[in-house]
Amino acid sequence: MKSISEAKVVILNWLQEMWRSHGKASRVSAEYRLLLKTAPLAMADLALYCCVHDSVFVQGDRDLTIYNAGRRDAFLHIQHAAGLSPVDLKLLKDRTEGDPE
Repeated sequence: MKSISEAKVVILNWLQEMWRSHGKASRVSAEYRLLLKTAPLAMADLALYCCVHDSVFVQGDRDLTIYNAGRRDAFLHIQHAAGLSPVDLKLLKDRTEGDPE
């Protein structure tokens, strides 16, 4: 049985190949980068919802931990597709943290 991290790599590789085979990988990447520039608050909110800056682990609740890991994985797909580094995510968080509700 594969570990969760090995499974994520397999799934991400599959997704990338699927988009590449349809000629959309570069367009998808460009649109994610555009979203980051034009809607930073929405991206920061998505990162918050997807547990990017927090642990996904919930003591005693395996199902919620797995659910949280799936949320994070969705954002990691966006991060990878957009070519964002951990530093970029930190800058996004810092840039939007003081924004009014």
